Amino acid sequence: MPVSTDEVLQLIYGCLSKLNSFRDPESQLELRSDTKLFGKGGGLDSLDVVDVSICLEECLLRRLKRRVNLVDSDDLSGNAHPFRDVSALATYLVKKCADAD
Repeated sequence: MPVSTDEVLQLIYGCLSKLNSFRDPESQLELRSDTKLFGKGGGLDSLDVVDVSICLEECLLRRLKRRVNLVDSDDLSGNAHPFRDVSALATYLVKKCADAD
């Protein structure tokens, strides 16, 4: 069953909200599609990326009833890192879900 971009955005916002619950108010991430996540100007460090990835994989497992591996070394290298911002992550997740079908 395909996953829509809007549905994926809601999953991402849910995982970011969970991460925000452990952060001070001044270091919380905004829940917007243009929010920078990882890399220059991003609010996530490498451990946060792992935490968000695990959260998203668990959400997708519940939604799709199958595993979707989000941490692929080929996808995570280079300039087009899928965790650079929320929009890029949403696009990446929709593609990974479609590839898993």
